[in-house]
Amino acid sequence: MTISAALKDHYERGYADYSRADWRALGALHKAANIMHLCESLPHERILEIGGGDGAILECLRKNSFGREWHALEISNSAVQLMNSKGFPSQLFDGETLPHANKSFDIVILSHVVEHLEHPRMLLQEAGRVGAHVCVEVPLEHTIRMKDEDVFRSVGHLNYFTPSTARMLMMSAGYDIVSTRLDNPSRKNLAFNHGPWKGTLIWSIRELGLKLVPGLATKIFQYHYALLGRPRSTGITLNPGT
Repeated sequence: MTISAALKDHYERGYADYSRADWRALGALHKAANIMHLCESLPHERILEIGGGDGAILECLRKNSFGREWHALEISNSAVQLMNSKGFPSQLFDGETLPHANKSFDIVILSHVVEHLEHPRMLLQEAGRVGAHVCVEVPLEHTIRMKDEDVFRSVGHLNYFTPSTARMLMMSAGYDIVSTRLDNPSRKNLAFNHGPWKGTLIWSIRELGLKLVPGLATKIFQYHYALLGRPRSTGITLNPGT
C-alpha cells in the first residue's frame, strides 16, 4: 500500500517552495540536538533519515561530526534533489518499502515524520528492519485544547500524539523503548513563528510547566517527544489470552 497521490503532491510542492527554508533550518538545530542526546552512546557511523526534507537535520549532524555517512529517503522529487545537491545520497521511495538491506544502518531517523504518515506502523517496521536503532520525534499535539476541526490543517498532520500514545505506537510496531526525551521547542523557533515577545512568553510558560508539573503540562501545551527504539527480533509481542 503506497502513499496517496494527494499526500505526495502536498510535499512535492512544499519542498519546491524555499520560503520556509530558514524556519526548517532553525527547527533542525533542536531536532538534531535531541538525536545526538539520545544516540550519543550508540554506534552511529551510518545514518539514514527517512523523510529528510531539505536535509537540514543531516546538515546539523554533519557539522557536529555525528556520523560518517548520511543517507536519506523522501517521497518528494524536489526534496531528493535538494539533499543530493548538499552531498547527502538520497533516493525517492514509495513511502512504505525501504530500498536497503537488513541492518544497513546504525541509526534510522524519523524526525517529525510519523505524524504525517497514512500507515505509520508499516514504515516503522521497515525502519526497524534496516536499522539497529530507530530515533523518532513527534510533536505532542493531542492536548485538552485540541478541537476536532484542528485535524484539518495545512501542515499535513494525520496523527496526533500524547507521550503515552507515541510509546504505544512504537511498541506495537515491534520496538523496545530504550530512552525518551520530552522537550520544549526552542525559544528561537517560537519567536520565528509568533514574534519575539509572544514567542518568548509562550516558551517561558511551557518551560515553567515542564519543570514544575510535566504530566499536567503535556495535557495543556504542545511539546516535542523524542524516542529511541530498538527493534525486537521477534517483532510485535502479543500478550497471551487468559
